[in-house]
Amino acid sequence: MKAGRTAASPAAESVVHLASETSLVPEEILATPRGGSRGMFRDLAALLLDRHLRRLVRIRQPVDLRLGRLLARMDGGSGYLALGFARLADYATERLGLPARRVQTLLALVRRLAELPRLAAAFEAGAVSLSQVRLLLRVATAASEAVWIARAEATTVRRLEIEVRDAVSEAGGAGDGLAAGGDEGTGDGGGPGADSGTVDDDAAAGEFISFDAPAAIGVRWEQALELARRSAGAGDPAWRSVEFMMADYLSGVPDLAALLARVSDVRSAGDAPAGDASAQPSVSGPACPGEVLDGPGIELFEEVLAGLAADPANRDPAIPVDRPVVVLPDSVREEPADSAADLDARLRALVRLRQNVSWNLGRLLRLFADRRLHREMGFMSFSRYCRERLGFGVRRAWILIGLERRLTLLPRTASAYRTGALSWVKAAAIARVANEISEPRWLRLAEGVTVRRLLEEVALAEAGSA
Repeated sequence: MKAGRTAASPAAESVVHLASETSLVPEEILATPRGGSRGMFRDLAALLLDRHLRRLVRIRQPVDLRLGRLLARMDGGSGYLALGFARLADYATERLGLPARRVQTLLALVRRLAELPRLAAAFEAGAVSLSQVRLLLRVATAASEAVWIARAEATTVRRLEIEVRDAVSEAGGAGDGLAAGGDEGTGDGGGPGADSGTVDDDAAAGEFISFDAPAAIGVRWEQALELARRSAGAGDPAWRSVEFMMADYLSGVPDLAALLARVSDVRSAGDAPAGDASAQPSVSGPACPGEVLDGPGIELFEEVLAGLAADPANRDPAIPVDRPVVVLPDSVREEPADSAADLDARLRALVRLRQNVSWNLGRLLRLFADRRLHREMGFMSFSRYCRERLGFGVRRAWILIGLERRLTLLPRTASAYRTGALSWVKAAAIARVANEISEPRWLRLAEGVTVRRLLEEVALAEAGSA
């Protein structure tokens, strides 16, 4: 058995020369099966889809890293000004189809990883996932990064989170903001929006909401929008201005959950007998229930790994991971002498490669989630599977699934999105309003207008159909 595993291990390492025409997943796997799950070998289907999902996630990691590095160079040299944009966020939205906060997340990620070259190399090679990197950035230093990488490779994400939290508590710090916030969800809900996090390039374009309000509220609404746009220095659409206002409000609002918890503890202590120490208010622990970690060993997957690790005869308890060696094309290489136009061309080429990976991910995630194949892999929830097995935020996964479901009815839009001819932002906007009859018309409009104009047209169409 030992010899067989050793001989098979090199085969697991494959070389992927990533290009726009590269086939990442066999077409017979991408094809949506008809007739539901009837007659399907669920365990074999789960293993097959799981292998390709993990492979796709690791293919995407070096693309993200290169994308963040080139964006940092564009930002550092103010190259977006030479291209006619006042801000990097405007450039990223219009030219790359990346929301501003996703760009900020990528920039923060690559700047922190620049201080930790071993962690950056492990992330690029697929040895650690994005979920693990976000945790390690809270505690790893140049002297300790090798130790933390070894821990991440030998344990699950949940156990690593507990170790990181203990290390942060011992150091008396709160951890790094990127790792604590980020766009990788940690919730365990079973559907879209189950976990909270920063909006990223896979974030939903939103939905149109309307309600009746007094005239006085309408006047205040317009004043608030104007103030937000002036503060941002640009004529942002209403949804982005609302995000700006909510972020400003939440930055100063009291922690109501913590306040209510303290009041409840005080009342409980007052109602309890004087000698009952168990009813005294707790001064330690998290400020809100959402910060409480589940106890270790709840998931079957973790129990299996723990049992294997406790067996001294087993030297390799971790389930093997297919870690392809990703070779990026010359068109996206980093050159010190690149001009703003050169960087723009490389960034757009990277985004096209990334969209191809995202399209494949969305298709396979939809098949996996619709048939609840995470149960075959030993996970009680789809979100736990995404976080532990893929190192992928469940919120991002559900958004890719939602876009895939809508694009199934819009084959031309799906093809344009997959090849990179249409950016993610525009594809998501079209999917909100187009049907098989109006799809060609929306595609022609998207090719000739800016993202902002397209979003305004989509909002008008949704308002007209409401």
